[in-house]
Amino acid sequence: MDEKDREQCSETIIDEIEHMNAMVTDLLELSRLEAKAKEINLESVDIHSLSNSVLKRLHEMISEKGVQVTVEPEEGPFLVNADLEMMRTVLVNLITNAVKYSDKTIGINILETNKKIKFTITNDGKTIEAKKIAKIWDEFYRDDYSNDHHIGSSGLGLAITKNILILHNAKYGCSSEGGKTTFWFEMKKDLEQEK
Repeated sequence: MDEKDREQCSETIIDEIEHMNAMVTDLLELSRLEAKAKEINLESVDIHSLSNSVLKRLHEMISEKGVQVTVEPEEGPFLVNADLEMMRTVLVNLITNAVKYSDKTIGINILETNKKIKFTITNDGKTIEAKKIAKIWDEFYRDDYSNDHHIGSSGLGLAITKNILILHNAKYGCSSEGGKTTFWFEMKKDLEQEK
């Protein structure tokens, strides 16, 4: 084995170790969430500001994929009473998922409806079959609708997202038709901050 092959082999091994570490971390997180063993620290969280923060954090991944992301409206705040770090995890998972499966565009929309805040994220790309929609929230479920198979994941992101949203008594869902897939969640507004 020459030096170049050795380097390539080393890189592959390092990538696999990092992937396994991420999977173990995600499995532990999911176990704690499902057992309701994770403490929830409620505070006022601006979903709009947090979305922009997550987009900045994922800028490199978004640029690499060449996807155009829009956020509407352009300004907030949209306040909910939630655990900041858990909601950051939700947004990272949903935005990463949208980037992975998008062809060219992603649209994030945040709005107020009847004392609630609704977050939606829509990406273009191959549609998910209706019969598979319920399964996408399951651990390790993967569909073959991605055009970008080289972006790895633990297969636990949406399961973790679901459990965090359940802990927050939030409604959530997914729809996919006409070459567009939308994930959404809806939570009560933080009315205390409006007084």
